[in-house]
Amino acid sequence: MNVRLAKAKEVKEITGYDIGAVPPVAHKQKIKTIVDSKVNILNDGEVLYLGGGSHYHLLKIKKRELMKVLQDAKIGSISQ
Repeated sequence: MNVRLAKAKEVKEITGYDIGAVPPVAHKQKIKTIVDSKVNILNDGEVLYLGGGSHYHLLKIKKRELMKVLQDAKIGSISQ
């Protein structure tokens, strides 16, 4: 799987959010989502903090709830 960092302009155009603020859901258009395999090994009840739609907010969500809303997400190794 080839993955690259998107440019700031691409992120804004595709998701509707600034880089650093992109939540895992509620994007401007449907996009493919990849969940890093390191997240997949966490316990279902473990809490994650993700982009919350602005630079001043975070989304606090349990891993099991995140995976429910990201049913179509692919699992892949994208971190080191």
